[in-house]
Amino acid sequence: MKDLKQLKDQEFLSLETFRKNGIGVKTPIWFALEDNALYMWTRGDSGKVKRIRNNTRVNIAPSTRFGEVTGEWMSAQASVDDSDAAVQHVVALLRQKLGFGFIVFGMIERLMERAKGRRRVSIKVSLSENGWKENPSPENKMKQNKWRELVEELRTVFTGRNSFLDAVLPPIIFLLINGLVGFQAAMWSALAFAVVIAIFRVLRKQSLIYALAGVGSVAVAIGIAWFLGKSEGFFLPSLISGSMTLLLAVVSLVIRRPMVAWTSYIARRWPLDWYWHPQVRPAYSEVTFAWVLFFAARLLLQFSLFENKDVNSLAMTNFVTGWPATILLLVLSYLYGTWRLAQLRGPSVDEFKNNTPAPWQGQRRGF
Repeated sequence: MKDLKQLKDQEFLSLETFRKNGIGVKTPIWFALEDNALYMWTRGDSGKVKRIRNNTRVNIAPSTRFGEVTGEWMSAQASVDDSDAAVQHVVALLRQKLGFGFIVFGMIERLMERAKGRRRVSIKVSLSENGWKENPSPENKMKQNKWRELVEELRTVFTGRNSFLDAVLPPIIFLLINGLVGFQAAMWSALAFAVVIAIFRVLRKQSLIYALAGVGSVAVAIGIAWFLGKSEGFFLPSLISGSMTLLLAVVSLVIRRPMVAWTSYIARRWPLDWYWHPQVRPAYSEVTFAWVLFFAARLLLQFSLFENKDVNSLAMTNFVTGWPATILLLVLSYLYGTWRLAQLRGPSVDEFKNNTPAPWQGQRRGF
């Protein structure tokens, strides 16, 4: 079937737009159907609008308001129209379809956006000639999902709000200046560089909390180094935080609430009780144990270098066992975790939510 009439009674659909690197981003959104085209109403500065302006190819599928896909995916083409006539037209269509709920929502959105100086735009989606997307085999689909999720996690590490810039570059600046000029110049150079990163984050409209946290962590390190009068004191906060992280990971294993499960819950907001299922929790406990071994080995090496006042080796160790090692561990944790979940044959997140009885298909994507 190559028309959109099947979506007539749907309230939401999942709209997949594509970044410049080809990775798709799915968003649940209200829509209205008219003349075999779909119309949507959204913020003009939203990510999906920017992605559509760059690449008009999209995929659509019926979904719940939370983005859970309930039907087949279709290939489509999208366009953005920010003219007043187009925006008023899509608002009228949505008001007619959704009624009072949309009227109230629309009023709230308009008030908020007028206060912030934002505008809404209309998105029009038409089905592509090839219509339905071909569904890949389950094996290929799993490989694609794993690859995409791994790329997304690495992208978050390098370009996200709390990226490696804040943690790695100021200590490197400190190390270089300390070797070339001296201790005091190194401290102020590291702090100045942290301030530059903070300004960059503010200009990128990222949260001020992250920007201040980066400056604050460097300022604390400098304060300790200044108080002790020793350059190795700059790395004392990282030793303290590493010790606390190790302690937290060990305690989480003892109380049978593994730390990796908590980090996954914070990132994904899956039901917390799912992580404690007897056929799910072992995977997170085993990965947490691997992280404990890594944290312990890193801390032992760092304390040894700190005691020996080997600042250069300490800085290099912090760098190598920082984000480079973290990236590798993230990849290995994801690959092992998804494999282990399959071996445990526990319920998937959706099966857990729906109280599906065993036997279960298991969690096939995400960890």
